[in-house]
Amino acid sequence: MKILFVATNIPTIKRKSNGVILRIAELLSKNHDLDVIFPKEIIPFWLKYKSKFKSLYNLKDYVLGNQEIEVLPYLRLPHKSNAFWGLKFFNLSRFIPRNYHVIHAHFLFPDGLIAQRISRQNNSPYIVSIRYSDIALFESISQNSSTFRLAKSCIEEANDIHVLNEFTGQWINEKFQVNYTVIPHGINLPKSKRVTSQNKKIIISCVAEFIPLKKIDWVINAVKSYKGDADIALKIVGKGPLQKKLHVLKGTDSRIQFLGYIPHNEVMEILTESHIFAMPSTKETFGLVYLEAAATYNAIIAYNKYSINGVFESEKEALFCSGYIDFKDQLHQLISDPKLVKNLADNALKKVQHMSWDSIIKKYNHLYNSIV
Repeated sequence: MKILFVATNIPTIKRKSNGVILRIAELLSKNHDLDVIFPKEIIPFWLKYKSKFKSLYNLKDYVLGNQEIEVLPYLRLPHKSNAFWGLKFFNLSRFIPRNYHVIHAHFLFPDGLIAQRISRQNNSPYIVSIRYSDIALFESISQNSSTFRLAKSCIEEANDIHVLNEFTGQWINEKFQVNYTVIPHGINLPKSKRVTSQNKKIIISCVAEFIPLKKIDWVINAVKSYKGDADIALKIVGKGPLQKKLHVLKGTDSRIQFLGYIPHNEVMEILTESHIFAMPSTKETFGLVYLEAAATYNAIIAYNKYSINGVFESEKEALFCSGYIDFKDQLHQLISDPKLVKNLADNALKKVQHMSWDSIIKKYNHLYNSIV
């Protein structure tokens, strides 16, 4: 099968980004002929030295690993209401003769709009993945805007809508009355098992970028407010713009430890020794670290929208909070109830055993075959 990925949020030579889409491409390429397009905003010369755009300004086609990536420049206007109006003027002729069996756009904006244009010209079926950033843009524009009309057309013409969690799927269905397919990310299941320890300390872990939506302040405040008898420790992995504020928030509480940015293998060691994973991120499309926490036998607390909601069953495989007070109460409940921690960790581990990359790639194959 000949497949085209259109994917904005992928790494470049100089820009670090989430590599999960290229991981999917790598695994699918074992049995399919797969091309990848990276839509790149055209950067005005007076912005080329800004950190956000510096790595993109002169970006040409490039290779990461074994994957060749074709760069497609496009013009994004500064106003959200007509940001993608100019896409119709850009030449996509080099992609038309390739006659892809499936085009998969990994974001709606602008990936889906580009996939739709190619599909209209060569009749290739296309799939659009909808993520939190797409929903956020939808909620910030008028239904009368050019951007909304373009997106609505793209969604309604798509052969399928792919989402990473049930909440996103339900949002799309209610908004546009279209069906959707949930395929979450996969995981390389760790080989190491938790070794039973005689240490009675309850370790809570949090792995996240230090930005507001991750709600690391909730985790710190909830730990600081715990006055019970249990011996607890919070280990926070990551870095980011809020680093100084979070260190100030920690104060003198010796139970809280910042580990900074550490290699992935060391992150997995932290998750393996912890009992509770807490990341109540309020705007998370999915969050692969939740799967890693489940695979290393943690009870998980997440936010009740997006992330793993609908993938992990509430109250059985994970706890989902609706705000800070709810989160604090859930964390304190887990600290006080080792049996509940064990039950949640047992069930989450069972769930994640069916979410290996092999299983996820089979689902993508099934999805693609269903629309060809």
